[in-house]
Amino acid sequence: MPDPILLPTLPWRDCQFDPINPTDVSMMEGRRSEEQAAGTPFWKAQYTTNWMTPAFYGLFDAFVMKSSSRGAPFLGYDLFRPRPIAHNNGKPLSGTKAGGGAFNGGAVLQSITNSRTIVVSGLPAGFKLSSGDYVELRKSG
Repeated sequence: MPDPILLPTLPWRDCQFDPINPTDVSMMEGRRSEEQAAGTPFWKAQYTTNWMTPAFYGLFDAFVMKSSSRGAPFLGYDLFRPRPIAHNNGKPLSGTKAGGGAFNGGAVLQSITNSRTIVVSGLPAGFKLSSGDYVELRKSG
């Protein structure tokens, strides 16, 4: 994704942001049901705005024209949950990293322990992730 389009700052009213895991379920007579993964998981988003001024409408129209062009990628996210639940106080993420330096929301993936556990460094002391928080893992190289 070389140049993703940013979601514009608009008077948003509602946002539905859900993971989709394509599967196929077969119900067998006299047996249990069988489920099979059927494709790559993806996110589905639906955004609704409040009434927009002509300036906001122009911004939205430009975004739609850019992102609709042959399925151009854009950075979508849950508008009402941009931060971890424990730190959603309306202020920017901040603090001092455990190894020193200012925390800006980024960290380093140290290791993957198993399919449900990761070890992350570069977080400030007391930083907490809760069930339901969104975590982005970017693969480089």
